[in-house]
This record gives sequence, structure tokens and C-alpha cells, in this order.
Amino acid sequence: MIKLYRVSIILLLLIASVYSADLCKKHFNIICPCFCLENVSIDIEEEGILFTCPDDDRSTVEITDDGELFVKGRKVALDKDQEQLLLEFDAEIREVIAEAVRIGYQGAQVGIRGASIGLKAVSGLACVLLTDYRQEDLDRDLEQLSEELEMQAEKIEKKADDLEERAEALKELHFQLKSEIPALRELDWF
Repeated sequence: MIKLYRVSIILLLLIASVYSADLCKKHFNIICPCFCLENVSIDIEEEGILFTCPDDDRSTVEITDDGELFVKGRKVALDKDQEQLLLEFDAEIREVIAEAVRIGYQGAQVGIRGASIGLKAVSGLACVLLTDYRQEDLDRDLEQLSEELEMQAEKIEKKADDLEERAEALKELHFQLKSEIPALRELDWF
């Protein structure tokens, strides 16, 4: 009988681990908001955004909050349409990155709750063995917690899907920015 309980505990631990890992794989495939700016360092500050080339830290693009553009430290003259496009890009990339961070944080919280459910399964099994807490009660409690966790994960997945659409729109905005501003078009890394 004790051997059966030990095997049950081991199986439950394995199932909880696999379930938690499966949740992470299903629900947290968050896209990189940097789309075509792979390996580019992006520093966001209140005064502006600084993009730095991965191969040459002296090659930079800076967008200030008041719509000025600096490429490699030199101010680029912009007409009103270019300035408006630049400000739109600045605002959108800030929002996309901020939302990606929020989604990542929420995903981590769900992951922690998933691990907590695994621990509850282990401690619950000990309660079943040592007290009058029944296996059916443990199963019901774990199922309820799992369903709540699944609902949270689905909400996060919806947010991630919405973010992916915004990132695609941002990608188009980025290409438009490069095509409209010659100084950006010359940079193969931006």
C-alpha cells in the first residue's frame, strides 16, 4: 500500500511538471516587439529612444520626444510629414514594448501559479495520506485551480495575439519611416 502511494506521488509530481511546462509552451509565445531590429540595443528614456547598432556602438539613431532625429549623432532635417511619422513611430514602439513587458509579467505570474498548483498537489497528497482529506476533494480543488489558471492563460494569449497585430503594424510603420527618411534608409541595421 505504501509503495502504491509513493508511486502515486511520483506520478503526480511528473504530471504537474509536464502540465506546468505545457502551459508555458502554449500560452507564452510572445513575439519580439523589435521585429526587424534584431540584436539592436533599444534604450527608452523619457527624453527619447536610442537605437544602437549591434556591430558598432557609435552608429546610433536617436528619436527625441519633440520629434527630432539624430543619426550617428547628427541632427537630420525633417519636413512636417516626416516629423509626424517619426513621432507616431516613437509613440507606437513605446506602447508595443510596454505591453510586451506587461504580458511577460502576467505570464510569469501564471507560471508561478502553475508551480504553486504542482506544490499543492504534492502537499495535498500528503494530506490525503495523513488526514481525513479525501482524494476526490484534492482532485476537485486541483481541477478548480487549474481551470482558473487556464482562464488567465487564455486572457494572456489573447493579449499576445493583439500585440502581434500591433507589432505587424509597427513593422509597416518602421518600413515607411525608412523609405521616407534617406538618412535611415542608408543604415542597413535599422
